[in-house]
Amino acid sequence: MAKNLTKTAKDWDNYDALRIELAIRELAASKNLRYFINSLLVGCGVSTTPRGSDALETQFLCGRHSVGMDLLTTILQHDQTLYPALIEEDQNEQRDRQRTTAGY
Repeated sequence: MAKNLTKTAKDWDNYDALRIELAIRELAASKNLRYFINSLLVGCGVSTTPRGSDALETQFLCGRHSVGMDLLTTILQHDQTLYPALIEEDQNEQRDRQRTTAGY
């Protein structure tokens, strides 16, 4: 029984990788989670260049951008089609909102 309670560093690494893989699968399957993650990525400015009007603002934007890029890298390591799908969904939703508010 004690053997089952003892995990090596490799066991934990495998467990962590599996949990991330499963989370990415859940993300891909849920429209609401995809919207949430896309909102985070947009908020982190992954599609923009982190340049501010002064050095302090640029440092802030670079830090925020770095967090977004780390999240995006993790997503892409597990599913390279997910981020393009997020962009397409966002574009479609923006188009639908414009049509709705324009009275189409």
